[in-house]
Amino acid sequence: MDKLPEIKFIYSESYCRVLYQATATETEKVSLTFEAVINYTIKFGKKLENLFLEHKKEILNIIQRISGFAWNEYADPYIFIYPVYPLRQLQSFSHPLTIKVREDSVLALGILIHELAHNNMNVPFSDSRLQEQIMSTIALIVLEELSLDPKNTRAFFEAVFQERFDKKFFPLKELKTKTVRNLVVLTDKDNNVCLIRKNGSDIL
Repeated sequence: MDKLPEIKFIYSESYCRVLYQATATETEKVSLTFEAVINYTIKFGKKLENLFLEHKKEILNIIQRISGFAWNEYADPYIFIYPVYPLRQLQSFSHPLTIKVREDSVLALGILIHELAHNNMNVPFSDSRLQEQIMSTIALIVLEELSLDPKNTRAFFEAVFQERFDKKFFPLKELKTKTVRNLVVLTDKDNNVCLIRKNGSDIL
């Protein structure tokens, strides 16, 4: 596989403030000082960063092995990770890579791996539900290969999947033996990525 991206954690007080002002509930604004938000973000952001750096090369290599997409195909060569406070109405997202820190560092790492998988396959998908299922499956496989307990991460993915799509989440067994690229037709008429089984039927 090709060169891995450069990754750096960025602790930005101004970025945290923007997200805090935009997404904090009135209850959170009353109960949380911004100083407490920053202190929590740095404390648990550093725990996540240390855990990630311990396994960085393995994580990035496993992601591209499962996806079948080398990092230099679609991903930016530099990925900046912005740890933020886990406000109730705020979600982690991949661009810019913004990750809610948590006391459970393995759960936070699982979510970070999910978002990194989005960066690795930075192409349009024809089905957002299938896309999320793929990224979550990759995250769970990576945690298992690192011998980190994926239980809480899987429970988190199941809850989010149910809330967002009103469907039960299940990991894609195909990705234990095949890459995403093995299951992919790169573009359809609208230039989306379409994922199919070899017999031509949808995975979902």
